[in-house]
Amino acid sequence: MASSRLPGKVLKPASGRPLLYYMVERLKWIPEISQIVIATSTNPQDHPIEDFCRLEEVNCYRGSEDDVLQRIAGAANRFSANPIMRLTADCPLLDIDTLSYQAKFFEKCDLDYCYLGLSFPEGLCADIFTLEALNLANRNAIAQSEREHVTPYFHNNKGQFRLRGLENTTDDSKYRFVVDQPEDFSVVSQIIERLYQPKTKPFGVEEIKNFLDTHPEIFKLNCDVIRNESYDVFNTSGK
Repeated sequence: MASSRLPGKVLKPASGRPLLYYMVERLKWIPEISQIVIATSTNPQDHPIEDFCRLEEVNCYRGSEDDVLQRIAGAANRFSANPIMRLTADCPLLDIDTLSYQAKFFEKCDLDYCYLGLSFPEGLCADIFTLEALNLANRNAIAQSEREHVTPYFHNNKGQFRLRGLENTTDDSKYRFVVDQPEDFSVVSQIIERLYQPKTKPFGVEEIKNFLDTHPEIFKLNCDVIRNESYDVFNTSGK
């Protein structure tokens, strides 16, 4: 809730419901996911997130605000999650089929860590890793960037893990439906208002792309925002 660029963004309402609602709803459609845990901070500003979890009957874990790696590891160990699909709440319109395929790919390739590459739209971000790999990173990560952003330790120490990135079949990197800036919220809220249908399988990435292609005035609202403005895990230096 303490986001500097867009305060309170995860609970900002779109079509009468908070953004976090749409994300949780989508996760429930993914058969490979057995439980959902929202890992928020102990900052009093995040009390409303715990209230949301209680209302929606979703597991909640509260940990460090700045040491997100510790928070995720704490949540994973508390709920005995293995493997873990880690998602960020600024991506409320995650694609069900993409994440289901990623989960199957992770298992088939017997990986320690799998991530979605930059050919996916910004707004489809997911990491899958084993509990063992997560705990190793949590024990050994020292750099602030490795603790604040969770997955840089994997990218910086590739020799320690069975690691693979998953790329999209097409280059959709021009599309942006992450919520990081006020302009992003304008785009995402309009997508939800136009496409959302309750009690049916949520619309997917192809519907979002088609909507943005046919509504260039909405696409242009955030097309100049720099991708991964706060931190780019793909530009971390390998060791």
